[in-house]
Amino acid sequence: MRPLKLIMSAFGPYAGRVVLDMDILGKRGLYLITGDTGAGKTTVFDAIVFALYGEASGDHRQPGMLRSKYALPETPTEVELTFDYGGQVYCVRRNPEYDRPKTKGEGVTTEKAGAQLTYPDGRVVTKLRDVNRDIEEIMGIDRNQFTQIAMIAQGDFLKLLLAGTEDRKKIFQKIFRTQPYALLQERLKNESSSLHREYERLSSSLLQYAQGIACSPQEREYSHVAEAKGGRCSVEDMLSLLQELITKDEQEERKIAKEQLQMVQEMEQLMSQLAKAETRKQTETALTVSGQQLEQAETRLLELKQSLLQWEQQLPQIQHLLRSIAAIDAQIVDYREYDDKKQALSRVQRQLKECQTELSAQQHTLAALLVEIQRLKEERESLAGAEQCRSDAQAKRMEASNQRQALSDMQRDWELMEHLQQKLLQQQRVYQAAIEQSALKNRHYEELFQQYLDEQAGMIAATLVAGKACPVCGSLVHPEIATLTEGAPTKEALQESKRQAERAQSSAIEASESAAETRGRMETKQKQLADAFVAYFGCQPEEDGLCRIQSSLQAVDADLKRLDETIAQQEQAIARKNQMDEMLPVKQQKQQQLVEQVQKLAQEEARHHATEQALQERVNELSAKLPYAGAEMAKAEQKKLEEQKQHIEQGYHKARETVQDQNNQITALKSAIAQAERLLADTGAIDIHVLETEKQNLKEKQQQLQSRQKLLHIGIADNRRAYDSIFETGEQLSCVEKKWGWVKALANTAGGNVSGKEKVMLETYVQMTYFDRIIARANTRFLAMTGGQYELKRRTEAQNNRSQSGLELDVVDHYNGSERSVHTLSGGESFKASLSLALGLSDEIQSVAGGIRLGTMFIDEGFGSLDEQSLNQALQTLLGLTQGERLVAIISHVGEIKERIDRQIVVTKQKSGGSSVRIIC
Repeated sequence: MRPLKLIMSAFGPYAGRVVLDMDILGKRGLYLITGDTGAGKTTVFDAIVFALYGEASGDHRQPGMLRSKYALPETPTEVELTFDYGGQVYCVRRNPEYDRPKTKGEGVTTEKAGAQLTYPDGRVVTKLRDVNRDIEEIMGIDRNQFTQIAMIAQGDFLKLLLAGTEDRKKIFQKIFRTQPYALLQERLKNESSSLHREYERLSSSLLQYAQGIACSPQEREYSHVAEAKGGRCSVEDMLSLLQELITKDEQEERKIAKEQLQMVQEMEQLMSQLAKAETRKQTETALTVSGQQLEQAETRLLELKQSLLQWEQQLPQIQHLLRSIAAIDAQIVDYREYDDKKQALSRVQRQLKECQTELSAQQHTLAALLVEIQRLKEERESLAGAEQCRSDAQAKRMEASNQRQALSDMQRDWELMEHLQQKLLQQQRVYQAAIEQSALKNRHYEELFQQYLDEQAGMIAATLVAGKACPVCGSLVHPEIATLTEGAPTKEALQESKRQAERAQSSAIEASESAAETRGRMETKQKQLADAFVAYFGCQPEEDGLCRIQSSLQAVDADLKRLDETIAQQEQAIARKNQMDEMLPVKQQKQQQLVEQVQKLAQEEARHHATEQALQERVNELSAKLPYAGAEMAKAEQKKLEEQKQHIEQGYHKARETVQDQNNQITALKSAIAQAERLLADTGAIDIHVLETEKQNLKEKQQQLQSRQKLLHIGIADNRRAYDSIFETGEQLSCVEKKWGWVKALANTAGGNVSGKEKVMLETYVQMTYFDRIIARANTRFLAMTGGQYELKRRTEAQNNRSQSGLELDVVDHYNGSERSVHTLSGGESFKASLSLALGLSDEIQSVAGGIRLGTMFIDEGFGSLDEQSLNQALQTLLGLTQGERLVAIISHVGEIKERIDRQIVVTKQKSGGSSVRIIC
């Protein structure tokens, strides 16, 4: 990649638009970027990197910081780079995101980041993400690789030279992307730790399961169980012990089950005898209770028969009640008609009242509507001439508006004429001053010219040489040579005076032309104003013409205001008249509808009145012949009589049923007594206390067996669970232990933690290969720059086996055969070593990046620590980089470098703020 043209606008210290035609620097060799400290030399690098990748060259400079603080608000911040890659010319333009003033209104707005890439065939890519992708495809490398290959940034030299293994690991990890090896190391370490934790967890679980082995201290296996709980038994021994305990407890459990079965049979026989004894005892009790109940039942039977007799005496009343109920049934139709007629009479009376109320309201509304229609007709007649009045006022307003426009134009022309008069006076003063200055400069030039002519003899005499002919007379002898007068003008001074006189004359001519143009505009405006004044006022304008125009404007404005008010009033009147034209037909139609409604309501009132009279007569007739006030009262009386009849009937039937039930109960009691007496006669006497004692003893034996059986069952279940858990956990523990063994060995090897050996991690081991190649490439320059004295060497033996090693760097001194740390090098030696290492790193990265070859390399570092010989060696080394078509750019303000490199980009600070830049070849 070779930059051809770089354009920077409001970028860094460059306030305006800066164009660098870098193509004139050529295709190979060294060129220098020099200038004042802080003027913006490194910004040239930043601009190139930003144009390509959208970021600056240094990590501490963000895109948002690239906007120039010296730039005008309207100047855009952007960078455009035209570059050659592989014989093809590309152009990329970018702008960062920054805040700028709004084009409309106040405040600021954010200018979004943008990019545009133009291909050699004219194709244009504009999306930011697409431009970034295409640039990486064209260059073959990303921004990080570009800054490492093509740019050695300021302050980065000594980082790699003086770094230890840990720091150098981080540098190489970023450059050579060895992080996957570090991730593998960490993954193996984490996997080993995880397997170790799993092993500890399973061992703990195994011990915990052993605590659940059930065994009483009285058993002979208890001592082995204690060893298992203490963790002193293997998994196989614990499983064997558990199997033995389970087998023994299962045998005892079967023996107890047989004993329980025999006791159940004995309990069944005992319960049969107890049931017979209990039955005899219950029968004796029941016989006594039945005798007492029979005596009470016979007494109750006599009372119930007396109550039945009383109900039989009330049965004749039922016939009288039935006759009264039938009489009410015969009149129920008349009662219903009476109620219906009363309801109809009430409904008709309500309708008659509503009809009368509505009739009165409609009559009142009709009268009010007639009054309103008459009022609207009278008001409409009064507004008949509103359209004519409005037309007259509008015509007058048009005339007044034209007058005001004419007066406004005259006022504006008058003010413009006065402005042109003032401008003409000012330009005349400028012209007068320019004429005087031109005359002064001409006189000065004429005087110098005359002096110059007077001194020609002295000038020629100064060129005479003894023995050579005079250019004027041809004489070889010069006895009396003319001399120059002190203060005689030179040819350059004469030419400068002539230029000043010509510039003064040009200024006078320009001032004259400006004044003449202004005079012409003023005279034209005066004539236009005079014609307009005569047309309006009928006379020529005088000194108080502007006051007269303004007074007339005020009068016309007053007329316009009055006419606007008149037009508005007439428009309101016209709108009111139009409104009444719409309202009157509606009101008249409503009048007709109200007249029809009043007639209809009067007819309906007469019909309701006739219906009311007929209903009232029928209601009076029915009321005279019916004993009750209505059907509801008649039904209520009928219901009361029905309830009396039902009460007598229900009382009689209930008394008869109660007597029958009591007779049945007495018969059942007598039968139960006879049955109990027969049962007692068949059953002999039984001692129930002896049977209860035997039952209690048998229950206690059963409880003891159940308790023992329960303990055995729990113990067997616990031991089976412990057996299963220990078996499963033991299998898992064996698998984890095997896996942990080989994973731990791999993790220790990859992590550099093998006991008794150097601590070299896997990632460091890979980086050592890259480092060796970098050192080999660096030594080709380092030996040349040090005259064959020094050579870099990777330290192969660690200082101790406790810290990480493998990437330490030493220097070999071939003059005395010693080998020592690079930290012992002097400042100049360190610079040469650092530069060699950086160049070696750049070469190695290009090789790793797939043979990428960039046509330009940038070195941003001071050379002030080098003596003359070292500087020569360093420059010779850098010149070696330019073999073929390759440019190397150096930033430096060292004077000797400025003298040796003739191609330069010079950056200069401006007193007004910002910087300027130019190319010198």
